[in-house]
Amino acid sequence: MNAVYSLLHITRSIPAYRYSIEDYLSVFSSLYGDETFMESQSFTKRLVLKELLKRIEGSDLEALLKEYKFF
Repeated sequence: MNAVYSLLHITRSIPAYRYSIEDYLSVFSSLYGDETFMESQSFTKRLVLKELLKRIEGSDLEALLKEYKFF
């Protein structure tokens, strides 16, 4: 984006795009409908995700993922 602005001699600042993880998780939940993200994955991916979820057990991230029906 900086390159395009400099080629066109635009002196305005580039707008910052910032999204929170809640925005991304709400998109995931709307894409999968009633099915959770974990249910939509293959068996091997689910095994890896379960291992990762064990590591975040009890954290704020786990609570956030449960709120948005990630698993």
